[in-house]
Amino acid sequence: MINKKLEEIENKIIEKLELILKETLYAGQVKEVAEIYALLKALEIQTNE
Repeated sequence: MINKKLEEIENKIIEKLELILKETLYAGQVKEVAEIYALLKALEIQTNE
């Protein structure tokens, strides 16, 4: 159940990132997107353990 909820949250975050990436990225946004991606990867590693 917890993994299902985390998966839903992850999917929502990915949707938002895709929206950001479709629009013009400013230099600051690239850094923010990279940080969010790193956090998602860390979350993925934790949920797979």
